Amino acid sequence: ANTEMGLRSDNTTNFPIFNYYLKDSDQINDVAEYLFNKGIYVTLAPYPMVAKNDVGFRVQLTAANTMEEVEYLIRTIKELTQIFGIQSNSTTN
Repeated sequence: ANTEMGLRSDNTTNFPIFNYYLKDSDQINDVAEYLFNKGIYVTLAPYPMVAKNDVGFRVQLTAANTMEEVEYLIRTIKELTQIFGIQSNSTTN
């Protein structure tokens, strides 16, 4: 789904861990609140823990997640991309 949405993804493994990088690092708290209000719990990667170009959040899926939950996550990431902006594959660091 990340490739289809054109999002920057550094996941080259088969592990279900996905990093999403924000276009505007100052929006990290707003993004976190948006996802929390949608019932999606993520791990944040704020500056200065990571470089400013790598500020974002990490999603980890498990075998306990249902297909409906995964589809909901994808829809929410699409919404979030339109509202806040997530780095695309063409974004350079």
